[in-house]
Amino acid sequence: MNPNAPRGRSRNVEADAYWRRRFFTLLAGLGLLGLLAWALSGTVGGTPRPLPGAGGASAAAYGSAVPGQAAGTAVAPTQTPSSQASIFLPASPAPSHMPAHKPSASPSAKARNKSAAHRPRSTQAAAAGHACPARDTVLTLLTGTASYGPGKRPKFQIDIVSTDASECTVNTGPASLRILITSGSRATWDSGACLRGATAHVEHLRRGIPSVASITWDRQLRAGGCGQAPVTAGPGVYTVMAEMGSVASQEKTFRLR
Repeated sequence: MNPNAPRGRSRNVEADAYWRRRFFTLLAGLGLLGLLAWALSGTVGGTPRPLPGAGGASAAAYGSAVPGQAAGTAVAPTQTPSSQASIFLPASPAPSHMPAHKPSASPSAKARNKSAAHRPRSTQAAAAGHACPARDTVLTLLTGTASYGPGKRPKFQIDIVSTDASECTVNTGPASLRILITSGSRATWDSGACLRGATAHVEHLRRGIPSVASITWDRQLRAGGCGQAPVTAGPGVYTVMAEMGSVASQEKTFRLR
């Protein structure tokens, strides 16, 4: 009998056992991979599937994900795919509230606003207030100096002040606010005479705040009327005053040399 025969048979037995273990290990691995693939396919598809063997606990957990369904209640197998998909769809955002459209101004209102914007400041002021009463209007005349040398033109400043409690308007245009110069009893010059194309100039006055105007005399006499050639005033003493309608300032005297 060969002494090596039992050792060869034992080696064959061990080899068979080794390959059987490898086969069962590979089979178990393939089964685990298949189980994981099946579970992942259910998750990606949008419908969670309970794992095999989880029993009522998995069904309860899945049922609690359905809005309005009590925990522990299994999902009915007759649910349609559309109802299952609606469980996991995010709620659509509420529509934003668009601002209400403001009606545009009527053409007539636009025209009124446009005309008001293009009106001169003095005209707007006249529309906003009433005419200053004569009794509440004060004119103050100021002369630059008491004596003017040859060729020097006298310049006069007029301060107009309203004492009315409310805002009011005055017309300081050249035809309304005038300078009157006399020599003795003879009228020498009127700044409001012989005007051509003179326009009104309305000022808006507030109580105690003066409006200042200035008028310069060119030293020309107009005793002969507007059609006559002007004559240069000679040296002497002259009297000057300011007038605006029925309001007059105090008289001042000055000398021409």
